[in-house]
Amino acid sequence: MYLVAVALGEVEFCELGSTLYAAHEKFLNCERAFKLGAINRMDFIGIELAPLLRETSAMLHPDVNLRLAPHWRDVPTNEEPRIAFSLGVANYAFETTELFEWCAQNCFTILRERFCLTADFTYAIMGKGFTAFGLDSVADEAR
Repeated sequence: MYLVAVALGEVEFCELGSTLYAAHEKFLNCERAFKLGAINRMDFIGIELAPLLRETSAMLHPDVNLRLAPHWRDVPTNEEPRIAFSLGVANYAFETTELFEWCAQNCFTILRERFCLTADFTYAIMGKGFTAFGLDSVADEAR
């Protein structure tokens, strides 16, 4: 994703389920290795439901241009190109294929989610709904 950010110039990076916003450290590591200046042209967005984790993220990254929001719809439409990442969080964050509305806001998205060959289904895990999106609904939304 760092190299995508280099190619795009001014860019926003949005992480769904940002927890403590460790993504910034990963970009710092890439910056140290490649020294291409991309991190200086990036705005960072973290979407995290838990207020305590949002507050902790802000305290851990006081010098980072970091905007935090509790829901993806709370993030304004981007003026700069936006790249995004979700590490399995979309299965918890979305119960419908509105996941693809979120993806459509981004020019580049990496999803590491769980999909299934059958229709969408949701089940409870640790008190929260977990939705496995069916490939047919994924294909319909992607069109």
